[in-house]
Amino acid sequence: SNSPAAAIYATAYKAAQAQADAKRQTALQHPNLKTSKALLKTPASTTTVSVAASAVKQANAAATKNDQAQKAVLPSLTGNIGGQVLFRTQRAYNGIAMIVSPAKISAIAALPGVKAVHPMHPKFLTTTFQDIDFLGTRAFWTKSPGIHGENIKVADIDTGLDYIHTNFGGAGTPAAYSNAAATSNNHTTAPNPYFPNPKVPGGYDFAGDAYAATAGGNAASDIPHPDPDPFDCGGHGTGTASLIAGYGVTTAGFTYSGNYDNTTDMSGLNLPPGFAPEAKLYPLRVFGCSGSTNLVTEAIEWAMTGGTGDFNNHVDVINMSL
Repeated sequence: SNSPAAAIYATAYKAAQAQADAKRQTALQHPNLKTSKALLKTPASTTTVSVAASAVKQANAAATKNDQAQKAVLPSLTGNIGGQVLFRTQRAYNGIAMIVSPAKISAIAALPGVKAVHPMHPKFLTTTFQDIDFLGTRAFWTKSPGIHGENIKVADIDTGLDYIHTNFGGAGTPAAYSNAAATSNNHTTAPNPYFPNPKVPGGYDFAGDAYAATAGGNAASDIPHPDPDPFDCGGHGTGTASLIAGYGVTTAGFTYSGNYDNTTDMSGLNLPPGFAPEAKLYPLRVFGCSGSTNLVTEAIEWAMTGGTGDFNNHVDVINMSL
Protein backbone atom coordinates (compact mmCIF):
# COMPACT_ATOMS: atom_id res chain seq x y z
CA SER A 1 0.00 0.00 0.00
CA ASN A 2 3.08 2.28 0.01
CA SER A 3 3.85 4.70 -2.82
CA PRO A 4 6.28 3.59 -5.54
CA ALA A 5 9.83 4.73 -4.87
CA ALA A 6 9.78 6.99 -7.96
CA ALA A 7 7.10 9.13 -6.28
CA ILE A 8 9.31 9.39 -3.17
CA TYR A 9 12.24 10.38 -5.37
CA ALA A 10 10.22 13.07 -7.15
CA THR A 11 8.87 14.55 -3.91
CA ALA A 12 12.26 14.49 -2.18
CA TYR A 13 14.02 15.98 -5.20
CA LYS A 14 11.45 18.77 -5.56
CA ALA A 15 11.64 19.71 -1.88
CA ALA A 16 15.44 19.59 -1.76
CA GLN A 17 15.78 21.59 -4.98
CA ALA A 18 13.36 24.25 -3.72
CA GLN A 19 15.37 24.57 -0.52
CA ALA A 20 18.64 24.84 -2.45
CA ASP A 21 17.15 27.41 -4.85
CA ALA A 22 15.91 29.51 -1.93
CA LYS A 23 19.37 29.55 -0.35
CA ARG A 24 20.99 30.59 -3.61
CA GLN A 25 18.39 33.31 -4.18
CA THR A 26 19.06 34.70 -0.70
CA ALA A 27 22.79 34.67 -1.43
CA LEU A 28 22.23 36.60 -4.67
CA GLN A 29 20.19 39.19 -2.79
CA HIS A 30 22.86 39.54 -0.10
CA PRO A 31 26.13 38.83 -1.94
CA ASN A 32 28.39 40.49 0.64
CA LEU A 33 27.52 38.11 3.46
CA LYS A 34 30.23 35.60 4.31
CA THR A 35 27.84 32.68 3.85
CA SER A 36 26.63 34.10 0.54
CA LYS A 37 30.16 34.41 -0.85
CA ALA A 38 30.91 30.80 0.02
CA LEU A 39 27.68 29.54 -1.57
CA LEU A 40 28.05 31.59 -4.75
CA LYS A 41 31.54 30.16 -5.30
CA THR A 42 29.89 26.73 -5.66
CA PRO A 43 28.56 25.97 -9.16
CA ALA A 44 24.80 25.43 -9.37
CA SER A 45 25.47 22.01 -10.93
CA THR A 46 27.20 20.90 -7.72
CA THR A 47 24.10 21.86 -5.76
CA THR A 48 21.94 19.83 -8.14
CA VAL A 49 24.16 16.78 -7.62
CA SER A 50 23.85 17.04 -3.84
CA VAL A 51 20.08 17.46 -4.14
CA ALA A 52 19.90 14.32 -6.29
CA ALA A 53 22.00 12.36 -3.79
CA SER A 54 19.56 13.25 -1.02
CA ALA A 55 16.57 12.21 -3.12
CA VAL A 56 18.26 8.99 -4.25
CA LYS A 57 18.91 7.97 -0.66
CA GLN A 58 15.24 8.38 0.26
CA ALA A 59 14.05 6.64 -2.91
CA ASN A 60 16.36 3.65 -2.47
CA ALA A 61 15.12 3.27 1.12
CA ALA A 62 11.50 3.40 -0.10
CA ALA A 63 12.22 0.70 -2.71
CA THR A 64 13.68 -1.54 -0.01
CA LYS A 65 10.63 -0.98 2.19
CA ASN A 66 8.29 -1.87 -0.70
CA ASP A 67 10.30 -4.99 -1.45
CA GLN A 68 10.03 -6.18 2.15
CA ALA A 69 6.27 -5.58 2.19
CA GLN A 70 5.84 -7.55 -1.03
CA LYS A 71 7.87 -10.45 0.29
CA ALA A 72 5.57 -10.64 3.31
CA VAL A 73 2.50 -11.26 1.12
CA LEU A 74 4.16 -13.59 -1.42
CA PRO A 75 3.55 -16.83 0.56
CA SER A 76 -0.19 -16.16 0.53
CA LEU A 77 -0.25 -15.29 -3.17
CA THR A 78 1.67 -18.37 -4.29
CA GLY A 79 0.36 -20.73 -1.59
CA ASN A 80 -3.34 -20.69 -0.75
CA ILE A 81 -4.23 -18.51 -3.73
CA GLY A 82 -2.06 -20.47 -6.13
CA GLY A 83 -0.92 -17.54 -8.27
CA GLN A 84 2.18 -17.47 -10.46
CA VAL A 85 4.33 -14.35 -10.07
CA LEU A 86 5.53 -12.82 -13.34
CA PHE A 87 7.54 -9.99 -11.79
CA ARG A 88 7.59 -7.50 -8.92
CA THR A 89 8.28 -3.74 -9.07
CA GLN A 90 9.00 -1.27 -6.29
CA ARG A 91 9.99 1.92 -8.14
CA ALA A 92 7.88 2.48 -11.25
CA TYR A 93 4.92 0.90 -9.47
CA ASN A 94 4.60 -0.79 -6.10
CA GLY A 95 3.04 -4.06 -7.16
CA ILE A 96 3.21 -7.71 -8.06
CA ALA A 97 2.27 -8.95 -11.54
CA MET A 98 0.64 -12.37 -11.45
CA ILE A 99 -1.20 -15.00 -13.41
CA VAL A 100 -4.12 -16.11 -11.24
CA SER A 101 -7.66 -17.45 -11.50
CA PRO A 102 -10.27 -14.64 -11.60
CA ALA A 103 -12.08 -16.51 -8.81
CA LYS A 104 -9.19 -15.64 -6.47
CA ILE A 105 -9.24 -11.87 -7.00
CA SER A 106 -11.52 -11.13 -4.05
CA ALA A 107 -9.24 -13.20 -1.80
CA ILE A 108 -6.21 -11.24 -2.99
CA ALA A 109 -7.97 -7.92 -2.37
CA ALA A 110 -8.71 -9.00 1.21
CA LEU A 111 -5.04 -9.71 2.06
CA PRO A 112 -3.36 -7.32 4.53
CA GLY A 113 -1.27 -4.72 2.71
CA VAL A 114 -3.09 -5.06 -0.62
CA LYS A 115 -4.43 -1.69 -1.73
CA ALA A 116 -6.03 -2.73 -5.03
CA VAL A 117 -6.13 -5.41 -7.72
CA HIS A 118 -5.96 -4.32 -11.37
CA PRO A 119 -6.22 -6.36 -14.58
CA MET A 120 -3.25 -6.13 -16.97
CA HIS A 121 -4.08 -5.09 -20.53
CA PRO A 122 -1.59 -6.30 -23.19
CA LYS A 123 0.25 -3.55 -25.09
CA PHE A 124 0.80 -3.51 -28.84
CA LEU A 125 3.39 -1.91 -31.11
CA THR A 126 2.69 1.26 -33.11
CA THR A 127 4.10 2.36 -36.46
CA THR A 128 6.98 4.83 -36.65
CA PHE A 129 8.39 7.21 -39.25
CA GLN A 130 11.53 9.31 -39.63
CA ASP A 131 12.32 12.61 -41.27
CA ILE A 132 15.14 14.57 -39.65
CA ASP A 133 14.47 17.78 -41.57
CA PHE A 134 10.67 17.63 -41.37
CA LEU A 135 10.96 17.57 -37.58
CA GLY A 136 13.60 20.31 -37.45
CA THR A 137 16.44 18.24 -36.02
CA ARG A 138 19.24 20.23 -37.67
CA ALA A 139 18.26 23.31 -35.67
CA PHE A 140 19.53 21.47 -32.60
CA TRP A 141 22.48 19.83 -34.33
CA THR A 142 23.81 23.25 -35.37
CA LYS A 143 23.44 25.06 -32.06
CA SER A 144 26.69 26.20 -30.47
CA PRO A 145 27.67 23.75 -29.18
CA GLY A 146 25.68 21.29 -31.27
CA ILE A 147 23.27 18.96 -29.52
CA HIS A 148 23.59 15.35 -30.67
CA GLY A 149 22.67 13.39 -27.56
CA GLU A 150 26.10 13.45 -25.97
CA ASN A 151 26.20 11.73 -22.52
CA ILE A 152 22.49 10.85 -22.76
CA LYS A 153 21.27 7.33 -21.98
CA VAL A 154 18.07 6.23 -23.74
CA ALA A 155 16.11 3.10 -22.80
CA ASP A 156 14.15 1.82 -25.79
CA ILE A 157 11.33 -0.42 -24.52
CA ASP A 158 10.45 -2.46 -27.60
CA THR A 159 11.30 -5.69 -29.43
CA GLY A 160 15.04 -5.43 -28.72
CA LEU A 161 17.87 -4.13 -30.90
CA ASP A 162 20.07 -5.49 -33.68
CA TYR A 163 23.30 -4.21 -32.16
CA ILE A 164 25.35 -5.88 -34.93
CA HIS A 165 23.86 -3.53 -37.55
CA THR A 166 26.22 -0.93 -39.01
CA ASN A 167 23.74 1.80 -38.01
CA PHE A 168 24.89 1.23 -34.42
CA GLY A 169 28.57 0.77 -35.18
CA GLY A 170 28.43 -3.01 -35.61
CA ALA A 171 30.16 -5.09 -38.27
CA GLY A 172 26.90 -5.85 -40.08
CA THR A 173 28.36 -8.82 -41.98
CA PRO A 174 26.78 -12.27 -42.43
CA ALA A 175 29.77 -13.75 -40.59
CA ALA A 176 29.18 -11.47 -37.60
CA TYR A 177 25.50 -12.43 -37.39
CA SER A 178 26.33 -16.12 -37.64
CA ASN A 179 29.08 -15.88 -35.04
CA ALA A 180 26.89 -13.89 -32.66
CA ALA A 181 24.11 -16.47 -32.77
CA ALA A 182 26.58 -19.29 -32.18
CA THR A 183 28.62 -17.70 -29.39
CA SER A 184 25.62 -16.39 -27.46
CA ASN A 185 23.55 -19.59 -27.67
CA ASN A 186 21.29 -18.06 -30.30
CA HIS A 187 21.06 -14.69 -28.56
CA THR A 188 20.30 -15.79 -25.02
CA THR A 189 23.55 -15.00 -23.21
CA ALA A 190 25.55 -11.83 -22.54
CA PRO A 191 28.16 -10.48 -22.46
CA ASN A 192 28.99 -11.81 -25.92
CA PRO A 193 31.48 -10.65 -28.59
CA TYR A 194 29.07 -7.95 -29.83
CA PHE A 195 27.15 -6.84 -26.73
CA PRO A 196 27.63 -4.75 -24.66
CA ASN A 197 29.45 -2.27 -26.91
CA PRO A 198 30.20 1.48 -26.90
CA LYS A 199 26.88 2.38 -28.56
CA VAL A 200 24.78 -0.19 -26.67
CA PRO A 201 26.37 -0.47 -23.22
CA GLY A 202 23.45 -2.28 -21.59
CA GLY A 203 19.98 -3.73 -21.94
CA TYR A 204 17.90 -6.81 -21.16
CA ASP A 205 15.43 -9.26 -22.65
CA PHE A 206 12.42 -9.62 -20.33
CA ALA A 207 10.40 -11.73 -22.78
CA GLY A 208 12.15 -14.44 -24.79
CA ASP A 209 11.21 -15.43 -28.33
CA ALA A 210 8.08 -17.45 -27.48
CA TYR A 211 6.49 -14.87 -25.17
CA ALA A 212 3.16 -13.29 -26.16
CA ALA A 213 0.66 -11.89 -23.67
CA THR A 214 -2.99 -12.86 -23.94
CA ALA A 215 -6.06 -11.11 -22.57
CA GLY A 216 -6.86 -14.04 -20.29
CA GLY A 217 -3.29 -14.50 -19.17
CA ASN A 218 -3.54 -18.30 -18.99
CA ALA A 219 -1.72 -19.44 -22.14
CA ALA A 220 1.74 -20.99 -22.20
CA SER A 221 2.98 -17.94 -24.10
CA ASP A 222 2.09 -15.70 -21.13
CA ILE A 223 5.11 -17.01 -19.25
CA PRO A 224 8.22 -15.01 -20.18
CA HIS A 225 11.66 -16.58 -20.48
CA PRO A 226 14.04 -13.67 -19.82
CA ASP A 227 17.74 -13.60 -20.62
CA PRO A 228 20.47 -10.91 -20.64
CA ASP A 229 20.74 -10.59 -24.45
CA PRO A 230 18.26 -8.02 -25.89
CA PHE A 231 18.84 -8.92 -29.55
CA ASP A 232 15.85 -7.95 -31.70
CA CYS A 233 13.24 -10.36 -32.99
CA GLY A 234 10.83 -8.62 -35.32
CA GLY A 235 12.71 -5.43 -36.24
CA HIS A 236 10.46 -2.81 -34.65
CA GLY A 237 12.91 -2.05 -31.82
CA THR A 238 15.80 -1.70 -34.24
CA GLY A 239 13.66 0.75 -36.22
CA THR A 240 12.81 2.91 -33.21
CA ALA A 241 16.42 2.81 -32.01
CA SER A 242 17.48 3.98 -35.47
CA LEU A 243 15.15 6.97 -35.17
CA ILE A 244 16.47 7.76 -31.72
CA ALA A 245 20.22 7.43 -32.05
CA GLY A 246 21.38 5.63 -35.20
CA TYR A 247 24.70 6.82 -36.61
CA GLY A 248 23.46 6.56 -40.19
CA VAL A 249 24.59 4.16 -42.93
CA THR A 250 26.34 5.07 -46.19
CA THR A 251 25.31 3.79 -49.62
CA ALA A 252 28.31 1.42 -49.42
CA GLY A 253 26.81 -0.10 -46.28
CA PHE A 254 29.26 1.35 -43.75
CA THR A 255 28.57 3.27 -40.55
CA TYR A 256 28.31 7.00 -41.31
CA SER A 257 31.20 8.85 -39.66
CA GLY A 258 30.76 12.40 -40.95
CA ASN A 259 29.44 15.54 -39.31
CA TYR A 260 25.92 15.99 -37.94
CA ASP A 261 25.12 19.47 -39.19
CA ASN A 262 23.85 21.25 -42.29
CA THR A 263 26.48 19.52 -44.45
CA THR A 264 25.00 16.06 -43.77
CA ASP A 265 23.58 14.88 -47.11
CA MET A 266 20.60 12.71 -46.19
CA SER A 267 19.99 11.78 -49.82
CA GLY A 268 23.48 10.31 -49.98
CA LEU A 269 22.84 7.81 -47.17
CA ASN A 270 21.11 4.45 -47.15
CA LEU A 271 19.90 5.23 -43.63
CA PRO A 272 19.78 8.77 -42.19
CA PRO A 273 21.10 9.39 -38.67
CA GLY A 274 18.78 9.35 -35.70
CA PHE A 275 17.75 12.49 -33.87
CA ALA A 276 20.47 12.11 -31.22
CA PRO A 277 23.20 10.07 -32.94
CA GLU A 278 25.67 10.39 -30.06
CA ALA A 279 23.29 9.03 -27.40
CA LYS A 280 23.77 5.63 -25.78
CA LEU A 281 21.06 3.00 -26.31
CA TYR A 282 19.69 0.56 -23.74
CA PRO A 283 17.31 -1.86 -25.50
CA LEU A 284 14.75 -3.36 -23.12
CA ARG A 285 12.97 -6.16 -24.94
CA VAL A 286 9.39 -6.73 -23.76
CA PHE A 287 8.00 -8.49 -26.85
CA GLY A 288 8.53 -12.01 -28.13
CA CYS A 289 8.80 -12.60 -31.87
CA SER A 290 5.10 -11.78 -32.23
CA GLY A 291 2.07 -10.75 -30.22
CA SER A 292 1.62 -8.27 -27.38
CA THR A 293 3.18 -7.72 -23.95
CA ASN A 294 2.43 -7.24 -20.26
CA LEU A 295 6.09 -6.59 -19.33
CA VAL A 296 6.34 -2.82 -19.89
CA THR A 297 6.26 -1.89 -16.20
CA GLU A 298 9.08 -4.31 -15.46
CA ALA A 299 11.18 -2.64 -18.15
CA ILE A 300 10.45 0.84 -16.78
CA GLU A 301 11.58 -0.45 -13.39
CA TRP A 302 14.90 -1.52 -14.96
CA ALA A 303 15.34 1.86 -16.65
CA MET A 304 14.92 3.73 -13.36
CA THR A 305 18.12 2.18 -12.02
CA GLY A 306 19.89 0.99 -15.17
CA GLY A 307 19.29 -2.55 -13.98
CA THR A 308 21.35 -2.03 -10.81
CA GLY A 309 18.59 -1.37 -8.26
CA ASP A 310 20.09 2.06 -7.46
CA PHE A 311 18.44 5.31 -8.61
CA ASN A 312 21.91 6.82 -9.10
CA ASN A 313 22.23 4.77 -12.29
CA HIS A 314 18.95 5.69 -13.97
CA VAL A 315 18.72 6.35 -17.70
CA ASP A 316 17.84 9.83 -18.93
CA VAL A 317 15.07 9.04 -21.42
CA ILE A 318 12.57 6.22 -21.94
CA ASN A 319 11.10 5.58 -25.40
CA MET A 320 7.99 3.43 -25.86
CA SER A 321 6.31 3.18 -29.26
CA LEU A 322 3.30 1.38 -27.82
